[in-house]
Amino acid sequence: VGERQHVLVTEESFDAQYYVSHNKFYQQVLVPMRAEFKGKMIEVDIYEAGKHFLKGRPVEDSKPFTASIAAPLQKGEVSGLKQKQHFPQKGKDSNESFSGTQ
Repeated sequence: VGERQHVLVTEESFDAQYYVSHNKFYQQVLVPMRAEFKGKMIEVDIYEAGKHFLKGRPVEDSKPFTASIAAPLQKGEVSGLKQKQHFPQKGKDSNESFSGTQ
């Protein structure tokens, strides 16, 4: 209690009164339900602790931000495939295959 932490807001609580978020230790931190928080990292001041949860109050001058630095993949897009390369094979002119960069 009394700490300032960054948390990732992931879902609605079972009782639908809070959003559930987690800190870097994966402790559950309940925060107020505001649409702009869902899926974002926010900074909170911890004001209450229970047996299996903490409660956090959003820091007033802090803005929610997206935790991911990579753009989300498009539907059907496979992760890890970076570029298309052509490799010659015996008996054939070329064969198309995919190769990730290392």
